[in-house]
Amino acid sequence: MGARYAELVIDGPRGWDIGFIQGFLRSKGFTGTVLDAEAEGFDCAGLREQLQELLHPAAETLHLLASVGLVPAILDAVDDSSKAGRPMAVRHRRGVAGARFRFAVHVFSKEHARRVRAIFDDLPEGVALSSDASFEEIVDDSVRGVDLYAPVHAFEMKGEGAVEGDLEGVLAVHRTCRDDEQVHPEALHILAE
Repeated sequence: MGARYAELVIDGPRGWDIGFIQGFLRSKGFTGTVLDAEAEGFDCAGLREQLQELLHPAAETLHLLASVGLVPAILDAVDDSSKAGRPMAVRHRRGVAGARFRFAVHVFSKEHARRVRAIFDDLPEGVALSSDASFEEIVDDSVRGVDLYAPVHAFEMKGEGAVEGDLEGVLAVHRTCRDDEQVHPEALHILAE
């Protein structure tokens, strides 16, 4: 099991973002992980939040994932920012039990299929495929060659499902999936404690 995390949703002035929080933590000698959940691919900003930011362009909302040991220091950073005339406020805070994302894959070569299967067969500790995950290989010996736009392929592998579990592990798998153009990961979702 990886480090324990908390999600913090912080309202503040535009541009006074995760860099301020990370700088504050470093200046106080804190080490640990603080992630911008939205930049990492988590489904964060709902329609209401998007409209609020559109109507108030000088404000923005941060969605942070931080090691639980850093939460008190982040709350201090929010207080210090407000005292310095850059008002920030924690709107929401919750424990994070893990993360989850759905994926789909469709490849047309055995070599590519082996690379993709390696992603999902060698998952980090604390991470698993959902029970509905499936992969199907279709081989048609009557077809020769590999052509992406051909109506029929000699080899196809299709797969879909979800990856879920430890936050750091799921995030690592999601990053790997984003690097392969034939693997289509959906947005990450936080599993709350």
